[in-house]
Amino acid sequence: MCAGPVIAHELRRGTRVHLILLPSRGLLEFTKLIDFGANDLLTPHVLPAGVSPALWMEFFHQMRSLDPHHIWVSPHAPQEVSSWKIPILFRLLKSLFWSKGRVVGATTERGALALNDAIEIDRTLPYARREWEAYRKAFHGLPEDSQPIAFVPEIMQICNLSSQFDLVIHPGATAASRKWAVENYVKLLQILPSSLRICVVGVPQDIADVKAVMHAGRDIEYRSGSLKDALKTIASTRLLLSMDSGTVHFAGVLKVPVVALFGKTDPAKVVESREGLFPIYRKVVPCQPCGSVECTQSRLFCMEAITAEMVAREVLVRLSQIEKQVP
Repeated sequence: MCAGPVIAHELRRGTRVHLILLPSRGLLEFTKLIDFGANDLLTPHVLPAGVSPALWMEFFHQMRSLDPHHIWVSPHAPQEVSSWKIPILFRLLKSLFWSKGRVVGATTERGALALNDAIEIDRTLPYARREWEAYRKAFHGLPEDSQPIAFVPEIMQICNLSSQFDLVIHPGATAASRKWAVENYVKLLQILPSSLRICVVGVPQDIADVKAVMHAGRDIEYRSGSLKDALKTIASTRLLLSMDSGTVHFAGVLKVPVVALFGKTDPAKVVESREGLFPIYRKVVPCQPCGSVECTQSRLFCMEAITAEMVAREVLVRLSQIEKQVP
């Protein structure tokens, strides 16, 4: 998502872009949901999962047919968890097949020694701004601000329809340390008016976890399906409640107001302040913010500091503001 404006810029210039993705079905699906136009210049490739010789041989066969001038290592990840393997892999591919190419990335990448050109970047910038500023610094001539991206029309057109839900809750995140305890949703819904049209969307396990603690009798819809289905659901709500996850960025593209819960990360270093973004963040322990994948404390104090009462208050205030804006 954060690299989308960079990719779109290069495609508009007529550059052939080969996007090398980590081995995740969701990432490949997501790439196809961004509206890059009717463009045959973008080709995604997926890194093999595991050590299967056959898969790696096929991947190297694909890479051998390419002739890139620049190989860009995205500075998306925090420095502490940036992959040292990616720069080394790209340098290996350059040595084998890409003699004209230059591997370019940040000095703060853990595998920076493998880069041909290492640039100084500000890794405290929000993800999208960090990506754009770093790319501008590496390759001169880009405008100061990037152009916004959009999802494919099938998704974006839903934003113009009447809202199906008052509140969509996305309880999922890529790391357990970014999640709010499921018991909090019970307390939250006890506070929120029963008249609200509420939907919980997520992967099957997240849905099952919420269902397991939710009291019977509350009229809630649960949805789990493809990423496209999730985006359509988010596009159909008046307000989104999200964890510190990609869903916050999705809401920005869809122009859906979002209350976002942050614990381990400072929202100012994740997403740029914008209209319709309402982060809840309480710095209560010295280790905040942290770049660790797993929490080093005995409990998730940073997420426990966010109470159901705080979230309910923010949700009701934002829904009231949205109601006043409806003509």
